[in-house]
Amino acid sequence: VYNQSDWGFSDFMMHVRDKLVPLGVNPSTLDFQRELKVILFPAGMLVPIVTIPLLADALPFIIGRLRLKGDRTLTHADAERMLRPNPVDMMPAYTDFIINFFIVTFASWFSPGTYLITLWLTFCLWVLLLYINTRLNVLRWQAR
Repeated sequence: VYNQSDWGFSDFMMHVRDKLVPLGVNPSTLDFQRELKVILFPAGMLVPIVTIPLLADALPFIIGRLRLKGDRTLTHADAERMLRPNPVDMMPAYTDFIINFFIVTFASWFSPGTYLITLWLTFCLWVLLLYINTRLNVLRWQAR
């Protein structure tokens, strides 16, 4: 039974979402697109690029500073050793770059849809964060 007075904002959004679906798309294709989007955004791209620099660079530095402030018996050599940045390994970040670029490009060719807007914007944000992290690692922390 059709009753227009029961319609709300969520019904409107459901109809908008249904209108954005290309005609003749197999429902399993839509399920694939939704699952790929859930896998890559945010867990596949943004979580690693944000958490790895925090855990590998910032957290040891903060713990080292707290230890230096709390322990007055440490020598200058100990302080230098604790605050020294970890060596930069460029391979994992750029391997992730190649893999993420391949996945998003392959998804664009294999299963085009509106979900790719989110994935490409996430990929661009991921590349920007990778650039900032690499620049900080190489030019700031390793140059000391």
